[in-house]
Amino acid sequence: MSNGRKTILVVDDELMIVKVTTRALEAQGHVVLPALLPSEALRVAADPAQAIDLLVTDVMMPEMKGPELARRLVAQRPALPVLFMSGYAAEVLKEGLLGRDATFLEKPFTRQQLGEKVRELLGG
Repeated sequence: MSNGRKTILVVDDELMIVKVTTRALEAQGHVVLPALLPSEALRVAADPAQAIDLLVTDVMMPEMKGPELARRLVAQRPALPVLFMSGYAAEVLKEGLLGRDATFLEKPFTRQQLGEKVRELLGG
């Protein structure tokens, strides 16, 4: 069940994660903008006409880490909610890469877990 049709920017350097996440979110009725690199995500978000209701990003990626990408996108779009995901939860938490208020989803995750986090962030 979806809280309306939202546009979600999904960023992960692993193609399979992008595909699986995209399929799960589209099945919930959302529009997904997939990106394999942070630079790709920044290019998509640079278009002010492109709606983006949520950023779902990996934490550890080439070019820049997810928190830096999130900072840059939130600077352009101050109300943008962010969902961080990582298969390295212990490292991410130990290194303090995310702020205390960050919403985090550990990989691997189920469609149901993803859906719950997305609804939480989108106010559904």
